[in-house]
Amino acid sequence: MLNNKKETRMKLNKMIILVASIGFSYNALATEQTAVIKDPNQQPVYQAFKNEVPDFGPYKVERSMSSVPTSIVNPADVVAKKGALSFVSGQKLQKIGKGAVVRNLLTGDLSTVTGNFILLLEDGTSANEIANAAGLNLVSVFPGTPIAVFSIPESGDLLTAFEQLKAIDGVLETKIEVAENMFKSN
Repeated sequence: MLNNKKETRMKLNKMIILVASIGFSYNALATEQTAVIKDPNQQPVYQAFKNEVPDFGPYKVERSMSSVPTSIVNPADVVAKKGALSFVSGQKLQKIGKGAVVRNLLTGDLSTVTGNFILLLEDGTSANEIANAAGLNLVSVFPGTPIAVFSIPESGDLLTAFEQLKAIDGVLETKIEVAENMFKSN
């Protein structure tokens, strides 16, 4: 009789585990399938930009656009707006500097570059040495970290300096700072 109770209890435990695992599997399957459901009429924003090659990160420099305060621009000339700035078509830029317009190829959003670089340096590398080697201005060094911020001189070209920085020994990572909202409220 004791053996029979143990067997019944073991069968009951196995049945509970089987039902729980089926429930979890079904829940995971339902979650996975609902995540795939999309509106058939909705086109991804980035589809129009998928054939463009980025200049840095996910960004493409819009050489024929400039940003101006919305208060002084003719509304008919506005291509896009972002806060107090309007993006308008203009003269094609030869050098890319602070305030140049860039397009995020993943989202299609327009923004501007700040003219700063954020660098991750190897341990023991001096930020001043990097600034001198690249011809940049040292803006800030974060104490206790290998992170430093540099700015480009007024006469400098951002993309040229970006490529030069990637080739300098002691620089692990280089990022051009973009004045872009990374997160949007719903």
